[in-house]
Amino acid sequence: MASTKTETRKYKREYMREYRKKESSKVYQRRFHQNYCRANYERLWELKKFTGCLRCELKDPRCLDFHHRDPDEKNRVVATMTAHCWTTIKAEIAKCEILCANCHRIETFRQQEYAGKE
Repeated sequence: MASTKTETRKYKREYMREYRKKESSKVYQRRFHQNYCRANYERLWELKKFTGCLRCELKDPRCLDFHHRDPDEKNRVVATMTAHCWTTIKAEIAKCEILCANCHRIETFRQQEYAGKE
């Protein structure tokens, strides 16, 4: 280990150079992943905005959910799939309809009520 102030600075400088070389690929991967997820999130947002609620025609994407028509076919929650490839997301969206939060709660209640009567 370095003993004088200048030796310490040289050591730290060299250490940080090596550290940045090793970590630069991780930083790139992290940024790529963040941009990838953000792009998928924006695609989902635009889809909700364009489609709107199928029942009451509300178009505000903040209030819209993906409702699985058949809960048994559900693999994942669409809103949490932003890290997946778009084809996987589209396959899950194909099993869904877009509903506003109120219509989604009502429909879910109906499905659960129906399932309870069997």
